[in-house]
Amino acid sequence: MSFSVAEETSLLAEARIVVGTVLQYMLQMCMMQAASRFSLAFVGHYEVDASSVAAASLGSMYSSITGLSLGMGMALPMGSLCSQNLGRGEPHENGAAMKNCLRAHSFCFVFALLAAAFAVPILDSLGQPKSLLEPVRSFSLVMVLGWPATWAFASLNHTLASQRLQWPGVIGQAASSMLNLLLSWQLLAHGVGFLGVAIAAVVAAWTGLAF
Repeated sequence: MSFSVAEETSLLAEARIVVGTVLQYMLQMCMMQAASRFSLAFVGHYEVDASSVAAASLGSMYSSITGLSLGMGMALPMGSLCSQNLGRGEPHENGAAMKNCLRAHSFCFVFALLAAAFAVPILDSLGQPKSLLEPVRSFSLVMVLGWPATWAFASLNHTLASQRLQWPGVIGQAASSMLNLLLSWQLLAHGVGFLGVAIAAVVAAWTGLAF
């Protein structure tokens, strides 16, 4: 099977677009995960009590499962929907798609809030250490305040990426991750405790959305 010069050129152009899109998504994910992991490392450095590290780690995992993953999953279809709208010449329909996505996020927020509020009985039923239950609940209640911003950022990012406008998302994620690292470092260094990680994440999430 052979391709004409025009077909080969078209395939190469399409491949460059796909690779460029994937690399920018990977860069954003690497920055987000690096900020999250290094902020937990700060807890281990500044907190002498091992239970603080355990509470921050378990709280981060629990809030990610009951909050972050839900809203991010709801935001994923935005890329396909907005690409289809752009392809059929009706990009103005992206506004309606965004509105529906934010409406779905409101239900995710209610679930995440309830999961955080009832973290103690939920985790207790799963056999988690009782000494960590209240700290994890406090951590999750703080984290839930930042999920709407994180979800909205992801939705906007997918919408812009469908129009080959990914650099705003990369810049916003870079600003958010850097602020997350610096703020968590300073809060922990000044004795706020492991909740400083959650506070920094919330502030960084809303800052990233503003960018």
